[in-house]
Amino acid sequence: MEFFFLLALIIINGVFAMSELAIVSANKARLEQESENGVQGAKVAIKLANDPNRFLSTVQIGITLVGIFAGAFGGSALADDVNLFLVEQLSISQNIAEELSLALIVLATTYLSLVIGELVPKRIALSNPERVSSMVARPMQLLSQISAPLVWFLSRSTEAVARILGVQGENSNFITDFEVLAMVREGIVSGEFDDDEHDMVKGALQLDEKRLREIATPRTDITWLDINSTQEDIRKVLSETTFSTYIVADETIDNVVGLVRTKDLLTNLVINDEINLSAILHAPFYVPQTAIALDVLQRFKVSEVNSAIVVDEYGSLAGIVTLNDIVEQVLGDLDMQDIEPIERADGSWLIDGQYPIVDMPELLSDFDLPDEEKSDYHTLAGFVLKRMGRIPETGNTLLWSDYTIEVVDMDGQRVDKLLVIPKPKKD
Repeated sequence: MEFFFLLALIIINGVFAMSELAIVSANKARLEQESENGVQGAKVAIKLANDPNRFLSTVQIGITLVGIFAGAFGGSALADDVNLFLVEQLSISQNIAEELSLALIVLATTYLSLVIGELVPKRIALSNPERVSSMVARPMQLLSQISAPLVWFLSRSTEAVARILGVQGENSNFITDFEVLAMVREGIVSGEFDDDEHDMVKGALQLDEKRLREIATPRTDITWLDINSTQEDIRKVLSETTFSTYIVADETIDNVVGLVRTKDLLTNLVINDEINLSAILHAPFYVPQTAIALDVLQRFKVSEVNSAIVVDEYGSLAGIVTLNDIVEQVLGDLDMQDIEPIERADGSWLIDGQYPIVDMPELLSDFDLPDEEKSDYHTLAGFVLKRMGRIPETGNTLLWSDYTIEVVDMDGQRVDKLLVIPKPKKD
């Protein structure tokens, strides 16, 4: 009978341990969802998790009291019974039986306390913390109310000591980008998310870090219209390109007079059978190349034209950025042109000059980049130009790390295609 009473105390200790770990490790977002779905105890579990000092004090009181009773009861009641059994049934001397019975009780109590009172309950709590916390929340809340005076005293004592030690209260509602991505990765493993969704979430979270100079179309690649262009010239540009917006300038691209939308050009052409650029111009929308992509996205929401002219620190036109450019940071490349590197049969890589330089170490693990040059360029072409110090010609090569980089195609003054060739490995 005494043994079963001790076992009951150990099981109660296990319930406390399980409750503590379940509520502390439960995901609050999932608890809120379960609460909305009518799961009993979920709302109470959220309240307990939001007041950890009070809850943990309640649990600690229970565990401490159970430990005291189990120790006192196990050492007195059971030790005598075991001692009597050893003397009468096994004919062991009284002195040896007393020492042996105490050792056996300590070992048995320790084993049961670890397995039944700690390890198994915590394993159960970790297997489904939200469900377990919802089950134990109401009993824990009731116990907390019963022991309120003692809990209040312990909570205030804990806060006072923590304040003296300089321990700040944890903001449990603060979630970092890393934690969000970690949860999405867990969702991929469980089948709730796929890789594309992970990439979209990652891209969206990085919008507040992307500078326009990283995503804008550079000045050299801009197709623009001259305000003095003939109808034939305008029609030729429209037939050869598929942009949603065009810069309109006077003789040179530095003399910007406005922006025109393709849909306005086509409407003007259908109605009047000719294009009048001056009649459909929109005021240019200027942004510095150091601006954050997310901020520009907010401005696009209230702008008539979803394109902005990017200027450098001297106020000169550096490029153009569109809504599509920002959306691509979330959804991936939406254009027909694919700039993804192509690995050839000999192990070399054919890479577009506009390939982001920050992605090179991911593509080639031993392709090291100088830390002091991170802000000097953003593409592989820029990296090559920095190293060569001049505009290269087709066939020029550059040695870097364990690779030979060859310029295989130039588009005017722009480096178009590069061949990255690894050095042969020594046997």
